Amino acid sequence: MSEKGVNILLGTDGANNGNSSDLMRAMFCSAGIFKDSRRNPNLFPATQILEMATTNGAKAAQMSDQIGSLEVGKKADFVLHDRKRPEWSPLIDPVNQLVYAADGRGVHSVWINGVRVIDNYRSTLIDEEKLYCEIQQASDTLVARLDRKSTPAWPVI
Repeated sequence: MSEKGVNILLGTDGANNGNSSDLMRAMFCSAGIFKDSRRNPNLFPATQILEMATTNGAKAAQMSDQIGSLEVGKKADFVLHDRKRPEWSPLIDPVNQLVYAADGRGVHSVWINGVRVIDNYRSTLIDEEKLYCEIQQASDTLVARLDRKSTPAWPVI
């Protein structure tokens, strides 16, 4: 399909992505799976995978005039990774390292339409600690109501 010019894109809009909404993980998987299955290390280089996750998605949504790349006049949606992590050191080929080594855990800051929504790993829009407490309470209430106790195979310390 790629050789025929089909616009191939990546996204994480559902739980069928290994129950993960981590686009970095999807890029890593996509970059490796075809190389392995076709036994061809030249298929889908990191640069093409990054385009699938950015410009190709914008094109598919018919929004490439607004999003998908950093250009004057487009919405400023972008992510900064923390370079003080093992996957970025030594810095040799940033696109290869982004696709093959980085993941969402190294995302330091995020801007959506020019607004910083993640700063130093924390949301600027919600009180994360409060949300985590509410989630735990809701989970505890649900488990109690269902009268089902989870017994992990390994002790939780």
